[in-house]
Amino acid sequence: MKTLYIFTKKYPYGKAEAFLESEIIELSKVFKKIVVCPAFEDEFLRKTPDNVEINKSFIYSKKEQIISFFIALINGVFIRTLWDHLNKIKSLRDFKNIIRYATYDVYYLKVCENTNIDFSNSIVYSYWFCHFVNSLQRVKTKLNLDFKVITRAHRWDIYEDEHGIFPYRQKSIDRLEVLYSISKDGKKYLEERYGNTTKIKIARLGVYDRNQLSKSSKENELNVISVSQVTHRKRIFLLLDSLVSYATKNKNVVVRWVHFGTGVEMENLKKVVGHLNLDNLKIDLRGYVLNTEIYTFYKTNAIDVFVNLSESEGVPVSIMEAQSFGVPVIATDVGGTCEIVNSSVGVLLNSAPTINEVCSAIEVVINKEFKRTQIKEYWNEKSNAEKKYQEFTKELIKL
Repeated sequence: MKTLYIFTKKYPYGKAEAFLESEIIELSKVFKKIVVCPAFEDEFLRKTPDNVEINKSFIYSKKEQIISFFIALINGVFIRTLWDHLNKIKSLRDFKNIIRYATYDVYYLKVCENTNIDFSNSIVYSYWFCHFVNSLQRVKTKLNLDFKVITRAHRWDIYEDEHGIFPYRQKSIDRLEVLYSISKDGKKYLEERYGNTTKIKIARLGVYDRNQLSKSSKENELNVISVSQVTHRKRIFLLLDSLVSYATKNKNVVVRWVHFGTGVEMENLKKVVGHLNLDNLKIDLRGYVLNTEIYTFYKTNAIDVFVNLSESEGVPVSIMEAQSFGVPVIATDVGGTCEIVNSSVGVLLNSAPTINEVCSAIEVVINKEFKRTQIKEYWNEKSNAEKKYQEFTKELIKL
C-alpha cells in the first residue's frame, strides 16, 4: 500500500492521544510504511510497530513559532487571514486561533520546501481537524504535490461555538478527501454548519479487549471510578459533592472513589478532599497514569460504577474502557455520549444534572444489578478497537 503520513500533536511522544496507540496497530498491518509527524515532542517516547517511522521535521519549537509569526506578518498571510475573519472574531481565543493558523501555514510550507519529504502518491492523515489540515492543503496547492488529505474530528476540533473559530473551515472541508467524525453528533454538527454530506463520514474510536470482567463489591460497599482531566469542564467537584451527599445519607455504606487524571483544578481538589471528615467516604486521587495502570486497576479491584459528568464530550474513550470490563456507567448526555450509554448499560443523565440526580443514578445502578456480560457484549458491538480500526483501515485502502 501507499505510505501513510500521520500528523499528531505529540504521539508517539508523551502520554496523550492514547487511542492512537490501538489504531496504529491495525494500520501497520496494511500499510508498508507509516510516518508519524508530531508537532511537539516530550521526554517520554512510546513503542510503535516496526514499520512506523517518526519524522521530527515538523516539531514546532517556541523559536520556530516566533519566526513563523513574523514571516506571516511580513508576507501578508496573517493580515489576509485576519481580514477574512474579521466579522467572526468574538474573543481573544478566536484571535489566537488566527495567529496559530497563519504561523502553521508559514511553518509547514517552509519545512516542505527545505526537506526531502515526499508526500507524492501517499495518504496524509491529520489526527485532528485543526490547523494541521489547512497547512497541509496549502502545501499541496503551493508545491503542486499529488497526495490525499484526510482527517479525524473529535470534540474540541469540531464544536466552534465552544472552542473558537477555525479559519477557512469551509474551504478546508471542500478540499478534503474525507473527514471522519468519531460520532454521529459531530457529523451532524459539521453537516448542518458546512454541508458537504458526502465528504463527512463516521469512524468510531475503540479500545481493545483485555479479556476480563471487573467484579462488583461486597454488600454495603460502593466503589466508584472516574477517569478524566481535573478541569471545570469535567465537573469533578459535582462528582465529589454527589459522593459526599450519598455517603452522608448512607452511613452504613463504605463509599470508595478512585480518580485517574489531573489538571488545573487538581490542587484545589486535593485541598477540598483534605478537609472532608466522613468516615465512610474514602477518596484516592491517583493523578495522571498510563492506560496500562488503569487496566490493571480494572482487573484487580471491585468496581461498581464508572462516572463521567462532563459538560462537553466527543465520544469518551474512558467510558469505552469501563464497558470493556463490564462496568455500568453513569454519564451526562453531551456530545456523542448517548451513542454508547443507555439504560441497558447504565444511566444517561441530562446535560446538567443536580447532586440529587447523580445520587439517584447511583441508586439505580446499585439496585438494577446490571449484567456485566451484557455490558461487555454492548461494548463489543459499539467500541471494540479491533473491529472499529479494521473498518477504518478498509476505508483508507479504498482511497
